Amino acid sequence: MRFIALKELDKTEGTVQLREGNVCAFTFLTNYAIGGLAPAFPTLSQEFNKTPGETANLLLWPILVLGVFNFFWVPLANYFGKRPVFVIASRILYVSYIWGACAKSFRSLLWSNIIAAFAGSSTEALGAAMVNDLYFLHERGFFMGIYMNSISGGNTIGPLICGFVVESIGWRWHKWMAVIFTAINFLAVLFFVPETRFDRGSEFAASPESLSLRPEDDIPAQKMATVILAWVVAINIWNTFVLQAPPYSWKPSINGLINIPGLLGNLAGSFTGGWMVDKYSDWRARKSHGVFQPETRLFMLIIPGFIVPVGCILFGYGVERTLNWTLLFFGYAFVALGLTAVPTIGMAYVSDSYLPVSSDALLLVNGLKNIVAFGFLYGVVPWVTKEGYVNVFGTQAGVFVAILALAIPLAFYGARLRHRTAQWRIVLRN
Repeated sequence: MRFIALKELDKTEGTVQLREGNVCAFTFLTNYAIGGLAPAFPTLSQEFNKTPGETANLLLWPILVLGVFNFFWVPLANYFGKRPVFVIASRILYVSYIWGACAKSFRSLLWSNIIAAFAGSSTEALGAAMVNDLYFLHERGFFMGIYMNSISGGNTIGPLICGFVVESIGWRWHKWMAVIFTAINFLAVLFFVPETRFDRGSEFAASPESLSLRPEDDIPAQKMATVILAWVVAINIWNTFVLQAPPYSWKPSINGLINIPGLLGNLAGSFTGGWMVDKYSDWRARKSHGVFQPETRLFMLIIPGFIVPVGCILFGYGVERTLNWTLLFFGYAFVALGLTAVPTIGMAYVSDSYLPVSSDALLLVNGLKNIVAFGFLYGVVPWVTKEGYVNVFGTQAGVFVAILALAIPLAFYGARLRHRTAQWRIVLRN
């Protein structure tokens, strides 16, 4: 059977967009209710008599689970299909939010977040793989950017709304709102998300560009995708304890407004890493007589490579020196740009290079991203306490630049690497 994009089989464009919209909503709601709880951290810390470090576990352990359980859901979806996985996981997400809204202890609330992350982890790699199922090469970056915005948007829109909810009617209503939204989304997934797997055929799978990977094989660009999540979550954790304490003394509702520049940064990052990269790649392909090289996407990493370190330094100095809030807003916006730009570019590159096994390739990228972020964030609270914000965020800026520099040799020699790794190919069995 020859490779046929599923989009060609649809009678209307709207059918494809509806499928992606439902999965994006699923992804958004995972981060909306878990990461969105950040403005309530000082309140929760007092209510349950927990330190800031202990309260941060409400976000840290779900991040680890979001990464680890990619390795559970992706093989399951490869065997049974994506649709049953999404239906089951969206149901679990709905039930776990009811649990969280009714939680009477910190441990109960923590475990409800962990189970929610277990369900939500099904979309981390499979949602991106669905983009590959539904869209063509020249539009992959744009729609990958939309998908990445649904992930990052939960971490910005969630806290923005939660700040007002916590101040007016309490943090539990933030969870109950998530229950309502996830119940609606569960029904939408149940009735409107069909299976998107299809047979790619041996003819397509045989080219050097389309490799079947073993779990132990390294994926180029995966190291770059592991860095940026930790920076944004670190800001989400610390800004609530800083801005709601003297000398800022902001209310939770005002504190939530810091996510407006975060949201704008996410949108700018998805535009930069998605649409701009697609157009740049098209231009480079025309200059190369119609030959497209996935490595052309990597050259656009230069934009977040300059902007994100500036954001880290601005936020670090702004917090430690208690400078004007506008400096913190700009710093967060610059870092948030990288949250969508870098993964969008990296995941589109991986998909271009390993399309027939994109679910497995993206599994490694997303799984490692969250595991590395957890490891970093687990130690960031004592690190900041000991070294201060300037040293910590300054070091983060340097680490980001160093890791992103790995893209330089990959941009020039990635094609050779892809052809060489063709020797690792094993038979792809659908």
